[in-house]
Amino acid sequence: MDRSIPSMALFLGVIVMFSAPAARSQNYYYWSTVVTACQPRITNGVDDVVTASSSLAEGGSRATLGTSQTLAQYFYCPVFVPHGWTFNGIEIRYKDSWSGTNDVWAGFYRQPWTSGSGNAVSLGSVTSVDSANVPNVHGQGFTTVTIDNVNQTCWVLVRVQRSTTSYDVRAYQVRLTYGILAADASIQQPIDCGEVEAKPAWAVTAEERERCLMFDTSSF
Repeated sequence: MDRSIPSMALFLGVIVMFSAPAARSQNYYYWSTVVTACQPRITNGVDDVVTASSSLAEGGSRATLGTSQTLAQYFYCPVFVPHGWTFNGIEIRYKDSWSGTNDVWAGFYRQPWTSGSGNAVSLGSVTSVDSANVPNVHGQGFTTVTIDNVNQTCWVLVRVQRSTTSYDVRAYQVRLTYGILAADASIQQPIDCGEVEAKPAWAVTAEERERCLMFDTSSF
């Protein structure tokens, strides 16, 4: 009987050793995609003149605007991740060396599985910052979101825009993260886009317009 006690202690010690790393691994979640894998927005049955580079040099696969295109263009990216994952940050990898309305933007959204009601909600967004780095990476934190595949569907929208055809603005990748971006005063809150759309124009803030009304859906 006495010899069984050390064996049991050793067995319990092994359980403790192997359970600790599993708990730590739950602190970080990632979802990412190259923008070229996303669906370009189609308006009135016409492709919006976007291009996907086949070159793996200069930063790798990226989406750009057509040679004569200066209108903002959009890409829809489905988010397929396990139920229960959490995110609190969104990042983009891009080329943006110019000021003004020449940038790459990405937003994270969800909408409910309901009949007759429920609006799309903007969960967070990020806009590129001017940088000489090619590519550059920039991120933005938002209120922690738990993925609910039973009651909701999530997706990411990417926008590429420029004011002149000589600016080679590029969207390489977008990703969602958890526990990576430091929490600070700029953490974004969810915005119900249906409520924003119902407001009079004068009552819509710049942030609400950027995250919910960036293009006129009546033109679809």
